[in-house]
Amino acid sequence: SNWEGTQSAWSTTLQLLEALQEQGRAEYKEPRLVTKLICGADLLESFNVPGLWKGEDIEKLVVGQGLVVIRRPGSDPDKFLFNHDVCYKYRANIKLAYEPVS
Repeated sequence: SNWEGTQSAWSTTLQLLEALQEQGRAEYKEPRLVTKLICGADLLESFNVPGLWKGEDIEKLVVGQGLVVIRRPGSDPDKFLFNHDVCYKYRANIKLAYEPVS
């Protein structure tokens, strides 16, 4: 989709995912289609960086979209999920994936 590139101003991750979800629902005529944020564990851990994410955006991402988190060296997503209130509460919407090492 070219949605993000056509915006006149910066858009949040949540705005982008919601726009892509609406486009996908319309294009595929599937009202239950859900977009998920695929990210590295380092991005997940950035939810704790003060001022970087709005609390309500984090909750909407986790509850409404869901996440697929790729483990990264030096990150501990299991520990993060346990210690982050919103992520722990809705942990069923967060899938942890292992990145193959070659």
